Amino acid sequence: MEKRPSTEPQNPEKPGSASDHNNSMITAVSADRDTEKSSSPVTSPMIHRREIMGVNKNAETRFNEAVSSKSKELISLMNEIVQMTELKDQTLQIFVDEQGGNIQKKKFDWRALVEMSESIFNDYSKDMENITKEFDELNKELLIWQESAYILDSEKVAKRLGNQKEWINSKEAYLNHTRNELVKSAQLIDNAIKNLKQDGGNKSDKPAT
Repeated sequence: MEKRPSTEPQNPEKPGSASDHNNSMITAVSADRDTEKSSSPVTSPMIHRREIMGVNKNAETRFNEAVSSKSKELISLMNEIVQMTELKDQTLQIFVDEQGGNIQKKKFDWRALVEMSESIFNDYSKDMENITKEFDELNKELLIWQESAYILDSEKVAKRLGNQKEWINSKEAYLNHTRNELVKSAQLIDNAIKNLKQDGGNKSDKPAT
């Protein structure tokens, strides 16, 4: 009996084998690359650099605008401070005028602003210290005057009280003397009445002649 030649492949691959999986993965990756190449625009380094420069320029413009706006606000506030507090400092006025012109030239000097603010604060602190010292001296003088006035008033009051005490003592002595005189007078009157009674009784006891 003759052997028939086998029509089946020598190395048959079953569905779902590792080779099928690898082939499908390679095909999918290739398709993704083709899609990405066809959909994304071609950008060169020069175009990318121009875009970055444009963004930086816009950011710088916005920054300069913000600085200019804040500078104008600061100058306006400093002018208001000068007007409200009536500070007639020529140095401050010159600084405000100069910086107001520098805003238009985009040369606002922030360091000068800090130094000027520090100078104003130091001057204000010195003035407040001097005012505080003067106030303390005035308080000391006021306390001295108050104490002196109190002492003088106390002395006057003491003198008045002393005079009143002397007057009261003399008044008491006068009243005591008056009382003693009244007592003596009452005794004399009483004795006189008794004598009169005795004399009247003696006369009535004598027989008539």
